[in-house]
Amino acid sequence: MSNKFDLTNWNFAFYSTETFKALISLSGEEINGEVRLMYCPTVLEGDNREVFQENFIDLGDAIEFMNNQYGHWEFMEPTGSGSGCSTCQAH
Repeated sequence: MSNKFDLTNWNFAFYSTETFKALISLSGEEINGEVRLMYCPTVLEGDNREVFQENFIDLGDAIEFMNNQYGHWEFMEPTGSGSGCSTCQAH
């Protein structure tokens, strides 16, 4: 178990405070008829309302941003006894 975002946990881990949760989400952007995947460091309030989002084309850049910007928050890397998305406590 890590204590920061990396290439193996970025899609289910998050940083948190009593009020906020910071995670990396995915979005797409259409450019000239093609969809480009974007990695989006996102901060949510307690009711999962978005308060901040940044977009990166490169996953490594998004991970570096998260660790630099929110690495002082508590790191949460939920794991379940089963497997698959339905066992993840991050959702």
